[in-house]
Amino acid sequence: VLRTALLADAAALARAREDYARATPYPHACIRGLCEEEHLAAAKGEIVQHMKAHFKETDLFKVLQVPLDLACLEQSAPAVAAQMPHLLALRDAIYAEPFRAMLRALTGCGPLGPKSDMSVNIYAPGHHLLCHDDVIGTRRLSYIVYLTEPGREWRADEGGALELYPMLPADGACAEQPSTTPSRFLLPHWNSMALFEVQPGRSFHSVGEVLGERPRMSISGWFHRPDSEPVPAQLASLAQLKDVLSSTDASTANTPFEPLPLFTADAADSAAP
Repeated sequence: VLRTALLADAAALARAREDYARATPYPHACIRGLCEEEHLAAAKGEIVQHMKAHFKETDLFKVLQVPLDLACLEQSAPAVAAQMPHLLALRDAIYAEPFRAMLRALTGCGPLGPKSDMSVNIYAPGHHLLCHDDVIGTRRLSYIVYLTEPGREWRADEGGALELYPMLPADGACAEQPSTTPSRFLLPHWNSMALFEVQPGRSFHSVGEVLGERPRMSISGWFHRPDSEPVPAQLASLAQLKDVLSSTDASTANTPFEPLPLFTADAADSAAP
């Protein structure tokens, strides 16, 4: 399922580790060619054919979200799970020990537990997610696997980039806080995984508004600390987002993907406009 050279090539992993550590405004990586092309295309096809999305909108985000937790899909929706063999195989490969071990070596993040935590999100034209730091509970690494359009590179003028924010130094009046302007833009290229360590008060990021006609489809989630490790006490801006996402007040009725102009084509590398 997973084909990245980082799983088997020690030299490639060492280079990627150096790039990760040097990345600004905080360490992050973009793994290109994450999966076997045919397998990822089949997983995307299963999502399009067999899953439905809720439209959710608040003053912080506008997004189409599949309300099924992929971590427990077999238990919560067995009929749907039976139609998603490629998607579930991808889930299991991402959370398997060999891939987790590679991520620990790449990021130096510390132990990662086996808990899976992933969902499907689609940013259609006009959709966005404002700045937050992702710090909730036991989250340790945040990742996004992009299921945009294969064979056609995503352009900066289409928006939808993962935007990373530098911190402004504290002064006499204000504590350290994120800049209002991102300094790094990672484009949502097909078959790539963006990832970074969740850091309280530092890992601020957003999803820029999708400006083109193509949707930004992804599987996103987190790797968690082991259950035996204490949870940091810091509060996070994303706690507010989680509360809203779990509410039904912001949801319309279930809307199938097909009536929406969501699926077309893309591919390539992280870039800055």
